Amino acid sequence: MAKEQKIPQYQGNPLIEALPPIYSRDEAAELLTYNPTFDLEAARKMPSHLRLHLIQLAASFVEPVPNLLELEQRFSRMIRVGYVGRNPSVPGYWPQLRREVAQLAPRPLLAPLSHAATRGFTVVGWSGVGKSTGIEQVLGLYPQVIEHGRYHRRPFTHRQLVWLKLECPQDGLLSGLCKTFFKVVDSLLGTPYFANYVGNGRRQVDQLVIDMADVAARHSIGVLVVDEIQNLKEAKGEGAAHMLNFLTQLDNMLGIPVVLIGTPSALPILTGEFRRARRAAGQGDLVWERMEKDGIWDVFLKALWDYQFLRVYSPLTADLYDTMYEESQGIADITVKLYLLAQIRAIMGADPEKEGQDEVITPDLIRTVSRKSLAFVQRFLKAIRENDQDELKKIGDLARIDLATLAKEVTDQVEDEKKDTRTSATEPVGVQDRQPTPEPQHNGTPPFSGPSGQQPVEHDRQPAQEARTNTPKRTLMELGRQARQENINAYEVMRVAGRIRRAAERRP
Repeated sequence: MAKEQKIPQYQGNPLIEALPPIYSRDEAAELLTYNPTFDLEAARKMPSHLRLHLIQLAASFVEPVPNLLELEQRFSRMIRVGYVGRNPSVPGYWPQLRREVAQLAPRPLLAPLSHAATRGFTVVGWSGVGKSTGIEQVLGLYPQVIEHGRYHRRPFTHRQLVWLKLECPQDGLLSGLCKTFFKVVDSLLGTPYFANYVGNGRRQVDQLVIDMADVAARHSIGVLVVDEIQNLKEAKGEGAAHMLNFLTQLDNMLGIPVVLIGTPSALPILTGEFRRARRAAGQGDLVWERMEKDGIWDVFLKALWDYQFLRVYSPLTADLYDTMYEESQGIADITVKLYLLAQIRAIMGADPEKEGQDEVITPDLIRTVSRKSLAFVQRFLKAIRENDQDELKKIGDLARIDLATLAKEVTDQVEDEKKDTRTSATEPVGVQDRQPTPEPQHNGTPPFSGPSGQQPVEHDRQPAQEARTNTPKRTLMELGRQARQENINAYEVMRVAGRIRRAAERRP
C-alpha cells in the first residue's frame, strides 16, 4: 500500500511509497533495541542445564549505540535518494535504463569513473565492534522483497529488491561476486539467473558484470551491501581496482547505492580514484570505533548485566565494571561473550551441595574466562591497550567468536578441573613421594634418552606392572597436568603410570 510522502521529491514514486515510514531517532532506537524476554526471577530458579540454554538465547541482546542510530539515518536517506532518479512509473524509464546498462559495455572495468553523485559509503571497524550486526539490524527494518501489483489503480507488476547483502569472495575476484549475486537473487525471487548466466561457464567476467548490473537495475535494488571487503587484499593484479571500479559505476551510473563493510586492514585498498569519487560526493566513511569507558559503555554494560541467570544475583560493582572493560576494551562482541561465558563457568563450576550459593561473578572469574576461553584475542587486546598500531596491523582480522563452541570448551575445562581435583584427592601415593631408584649401570652403553635429554630411570618390571593394574588408567593430558602441578618431570609421571615402557619390555 502506497504511503503518503511529505517530501515532494519522494511523491509519485512507487519504489519509495512502498517503503516503511521515515523514522525519527527515538523511533529507530526503539525498533532497533532487542531485549530477549525472560522472567529472570523464575529463570534463576531453573536447573543448571536449562539456564545454560537461556544464556545462549541472551546472546541476541542488542542495545542501540550511537553508531547504530547513525547507520539507520544514513540508510534511510541513501535508499530513498537513490530511488529518486529511478521511477519505473515514469514513461520511458525502462528504455532509458537499458541504455544506461549498455554504457557499461564492452569493458566496464576500464571505463573512467563518472562524477555523478555517489550515494554509498564505507563502514570501517575492527571485528566484533558490531558493524556487520548493526547493518543487519538496520536492513531488518525494511522488507527485502516488495511485490507490486497495482499503483494508483493501474496495473503495475514489479518485483522490487529493497536490499541485498553479499560477502566479498575470499579471493577478491569480481567473477565470484557476480556468481554469488545471481545465487542470492535466485533464492529470493525464484529466478533462473545463475543457470542462465553462469550455468554454461562460457561467459567472461566482462559479460558477467553487465548481466549483474542488468539484474540489479531490473529489480530496482535499493542498496547493495558488500561485507568483508578486506578480502580484496587477496585479489591478484588489478583485481581490487576492477571490483571497486565496477561497484562505483553501479552507484554513479545506475543510481544503485553501494555500502562496503570492512576492517581497518581494508583501508589501504580503498584509495585512488575510488576514494576521490566518494570525497567529491561528500560521502565520508563511517568509522565504527570500540566503546570508550564513558556514558555509552555505562549504558551498554548495565543493559547487558540484566541478563544474569545465576542462582544468586551478582550486582555490577565498580571492580566488575573496570574488569569487564579491561578484558574487553569496549568491543561489544567480546563484552557480551565474556559476560555470558563467565556465567557458564560459574554454573558449571558450582558445588551441587551448596545449591548454587557459590554461583558468583567475580573479577577473578572474568579474568580466568578471558585468559582461558578468549586466549586467541589476548594479543589483539594487548595491542589496543598499548595503542600499538604496528602490532594491530600485523594481527589483521580477528576470527569470529562463536559462543556455542566456546561454551563447550568452558564445560570441558571445568570438567577437567573437577576430575583433576578428584584424582588428587583419591590418589594414595603421590609421585613426588616415591623414592628414587639408583640409576643402573649400562656397561658403557648409554640408554635411550627421555624428554629434555634426561635419561630414564629403570626399575624392576613388577612395580610398573602394579602401577598399570592397580590404579585407574589416566589420559596423557591428565598426567601432564599432574606433572605441572607437582613440578616434576612428565616422563617420570607417565612411566610410573605405566604409559611408557622400555623398548625391550613386553606388553603385559
